[in-house]
Amino acid sequence: YALGFIDCDNMSARCMLTIFSLFATKTEASLLRMLKGSPDAYLSGPIRDYITQKGGRFHLRWGCREILYE
Repeated sequence: YALGFIDCDNMSARCMLTIFSLFATKTEASLLRMLKGSPDAYLSGPIRDYITQKGGRFHLRWGCREILYE
């Protein structure tokens, strides 16, 4: 279960995008104890690892034109 109460299969992407934008704009997020440590270790790192394990790639200097998913 994501967030402890929402079934992962039925969760909207809007919820996760809102959370990610919060951490992207709040530089003090880890100081507010929203994370156990650095955002790279506890938020973006695990997401990046999951995507690369599934064959995804990151091009950091490219703009995103579309997101492909199954």
